[in-house]
Parts: sequence; C-alpha cells; structure tokens
Amino acid sequence: MVQDLVTGAKPKMEAALAHFVEELKTVRTGRANAAMLDTVMVVSYGVPSPLRQVATIMVPEATQILVQPFDPSQIQASVDEINGKLDEAVGKLQS
Repeated sequence: MVQDLVTGAKPKMEAALAHFVEELKTVRTGRANAAMLDTVMVVSYGVPSPLRQVATIMVPEATQILVQPFDPSQIQASVDEINGKLDEAVGKLQS
C-alpha cells in the first residue's frame, strides 16, 4: 500500500522538481544569465519561436546579456519581446 503511494507520487514529484529547476534559472542573482531569456518568444516570419532559435544569446560581462539575431530584420521584434518581458518582470516586483 505504501509502495503504491510512493510509486504514484514519484512522477509528480519529479515533474515538480523539474519545474522548480526551470524557475530557478530565471532568478536574478546580480549576474546576467542567458537562461533568463528562455521564456521569451519572438514572432519570426509570422511564427512564434523561442528567442534561442532566432538569435545567439551571450553573456560577455557579469551585468550584460548580448542578443544577436541571425536575421537582421528580426532585431526590432526581438527588442520588443525582450522589453515586454522586462516590463512584466518589473510589474511583478512592484506588486
């Protein structure tokens, strides 16, 4: 009986842990982290795509994230989505 409970709960616990690990990647720790942009979606040629698929994301310094789109025509779309994500984060901090 106890073994059945453990067996049933184990996948749920693993899923919760995996979600927690993904959430920890977006925590701001004072150092820039490219994983902070993992949830940013950019509309590229009419199709929503993760930013990582349309641009190179680098951390050249501790306080700087560099995003270089593969296609220069996608720069404005990338900037707009990143700014929207930053505005969302600031709104959460202020509330």
